[in-house]
Amino acid sequence: MIVSNKGKRLQLPDFLIPGAARSGTTKLFDSLSRHPSLFFPEQKEPTFFSLWKRPFPKEWKGESGLIPTDWQCNTLDDYLNLFNKAKPGQLLGEGSVWYLYDHATAIANILELYGAAARDLKILIMLRNPITRAWSHYLLKTAFQREPLSFEEAISETTITRRLADNMNYTYDYIGFGRYAEQINAWTQAFPRCRVWIFEEFFQNLPKHMKQIADFLEIPMDPVLLSKRKINPSGRLRGSAAQWIAHGILKPSRWKSALKKVLPYPVRRKMKLKMWKRLTRPEPMPDSFRRNLTEIYNPEIDRLEELLGRSLSIWRGSV
Repeated sequence: MIVSNKGKRLQLPDFLIPGAARSGTTKLFDSLSRHPSLFFPEQKEPTFFSLWKRPFPKEWKGESGLIPTDWQCNTLDDYLNLFNKAKPGQLLGEGSVWYLYDHATAIANILELYGAAARDLKILIMLRNPITRAWSHYLLKTAFQREPLSFEEAISETTITRRLADNMNYTYDYIGFGRYAEQINAWTQAFPRCRVWIFEEFFQNLPKHMKQIADFLEIPMDPVLLSKRKINPSGRLRGSAAQWIAHGILKPSRWKSALKKVLPYPVRRKMKLKMWKRLTRPEPMPDSFRRNLTEIYNPEIDRLEELLGRSLSIWRGSV
């Protein structure tokens, strides 16, 4: 989408996937990025509309406390460069799950850049049962060795408040990322072309819902949208050996820097995903955690049902 802003012509996304985290957005990104009518940046999560003109927040990473910033961007020039390789006629898309959670900042920045053109911006949102979402979110952080606390400690209000006050990044608010009602209300109020899908329904009938997305984006349906390959699964590292290997994969090194120069990102990502599946195993949520999260989220689900004008019974029976 070409947008006029302060006398400049900017090439900005035609659609965004703002979340929710751990709700199939990476799978959706992966499938849509294969469609010839669409163009995405090479890597998901630039988080620009949350970070524009702001410093990068921190992520727990041992003693360093620094977030890796090789794909996130907080300047307009860096963001625009992500779309330089788009072919004429392709629709531009981008997916960053901070946007749903950080709706006030993200929406304000979008409206500032797009102006009146924001009414034409399409928004695709995927929501997952907030109870299973929170557990999946925590497991992913622990597997990536960026969460030193137990689940009970990590989801406590005291911990979350302290971490956000310390400029830790938003993804440490495991509870807040599932408080959908306020988030969805903000996005649907700001953007008339906003659609919501439910994760559990989406993958029960992938052809039906991918066809809905293709129609929404006004692109032809294509078999590449129907891949059932699992992307970015969460789980617990299998043991001490797996933890040692994962540490080696995740820490900065000269050989990793060398690989980045010779192997394109999609190839590196495929290798990493294959290795990660071998290192991790699924871990069911303990009943005590489930009961605690159910108590937290049942009122939230009630509000979301009213907002969407539909039943979410699929969540109430899937915890």
